[in-house]
Amino acid sequence: MHLSGNYFNYNHQPSAMWGLFFAQVELSPDRRRTGGPEYTTQYNQISHRHFLQQDKWEEPLTFEAEIVSDRVLSDEEVGDIYAWLFHEKAYRRLEPLSDEYDGIYLNCVFHAVEEIEGGVGGKYGTVGFKATVLCDAPWGWEDGETIYEAADIGTQMAFQNPSIYKGYLYPTILLQTGTRGGDILLQNITDQNRETRFRSVNATPHTITLLPETLEVRSSLSTEPLYNQFNKNFFRLLPGLNRFAVTGDVQKLTFQYRIARLI
Repeated sequence: MHLSGNYFNYNHQPSAMWGLFFAQVELSPDRRRTGGPEYTTQYNQISHRHFLQQDKWEEPLTFEAEIVSDRVLSDEEVGDIYAWLFHEKAYRRLEPLSDEYDGIYLNCVFHAVEEIEGGVGGKYGTVGFKATVLCDAPWGWEDGETIYEAADIGTQMAFQNPSIYKGYLYPTILLQTGTRGGDILLQNITDQNRETRFRSVNATPHTITLLPETLEVRSSLSTEPLYNQFNKNFFRLLPGLNRFAVTGDVQKLTFQYRIARLI
């Protein structure tokens, strides 16, 4: 990983506060950029061929890192760094400050920490740390948002999904409605015309939000019983180019998503 020599932000806090940067990053036991799918095959005795099956994705990305400072750290600074960087109970956002990874981040935790001691500027003490970095996926992430305005609604629209993950992308969707109400339909033409539908939507302008990760549908109108009007198909996107259409009283459509990126 080309992180060596770079400062970083972790959990929205800059490492430069302590002069800390990545000195060495080791992918062990090999030099793969990311993980990948684990495959099995099934033999067909009639055709004498093996057919490929994908069971699951490999373990998430993990690597060894040395993080060093440009000065000897005081005991108080070491304590502050432990409180900020190490042994978190949830994945936190790691953003390398590098042009190569601009906009790309990892969700990770640092653990198995060892201190590095040395001398800088006539002082001797803690100058850095060794740690194992465990991520939530075999790849990095990049957040994105795409907005379609009223003039696009009713026409065939396009979305390019550049994710390295070859499965479906389920974006968070915000539908801003108008004053007509009625049925709303999102149809992914590329995905065999799969439909996401709401029936009898309130004629009061409001926002409908689809949250596929938590299987929630929300309305900015507290009285709108949306889930009963929803066909339970969360909108999804295939890898590559998707062509889709929206019909109904929609004034603005927003996709918010997180793309899997090569690291």
